Amino acid sequence: AESRFVFRVARSPDSKWLASAVSWPKVLLTPTTGGEPRIIDLPRGSLAWSVAFDPKTGRLAVGTSNLVSSQRSERFAIDTDEKIRIYDISK
Repeated sequence: AESRFVFRVARSPDSKWLASAVSWPKVLLTPTTGGEPRIIDLPRGSLAWSVAFDPKTGRLAVGTSNLVSSQRSERFAIDTDEKIRIYDISK
C-alpha cells in the first residue's frame, strides 16, 4: 500500500464531499456518506498544498506547486510554479 500524508481537508458547502490534499499528485474527493473517493489527477510533478470550496458555487480551489530538488542538498526541495486550480466537482 502507498503511504501518503494529508496536508489539508475541506468540506463542501452541501456537506456531501471531503476534499483532501495528499502527498502525491492527486486530490481525493471522498463522499461523506462513505464509498470510494473520486480522484482529481494533478499535472505531473504537482503537489496539492491546500483545498477550499467556494461557499456559493461549490467549486473546488486547489493550491499547487512543483517541487524541484535543491542544489544544496537532495534532502531538500524548492517550491516552484505555484498555482491555484479551480475544479467543478458537480460533473
